[in-house]
Amino acid sequence: MTAAIYDPLVELINTSPVERCRFCGCTERNPCSIPITFDETGRQRLARSNAEALERIPCGWYLEEVCNAPACIEKLIQESRVILFDGTGRKLA
Repeated sequence: MTAAIYDPLVELINTSPVERCRFCGCTERNPCSIPITFDETGRQRLARSNAEALERIPCGWYLEEVCNAPACIEKLIQESRVILFDGTGRKLA
């Protein structure tokens, strides 16, 4: 009985294709980060800027080929040509 020889090329060939976000290019193994902060009650919310961010959490998958980072969701909405309205019924740009 012979010992198996580790061949990195065979490992590369045998792996399934890596799913990438079509907007930012992140993968499950290399997720992008979502900046978060906390409001006055201690609840977690999206940070409005990098300076406001207290933590960064890894993204997850929203749809196939789209992660749940806010910028990617915004691009998906724009791509889908969805018209958004605010609470008063005014169309958002």
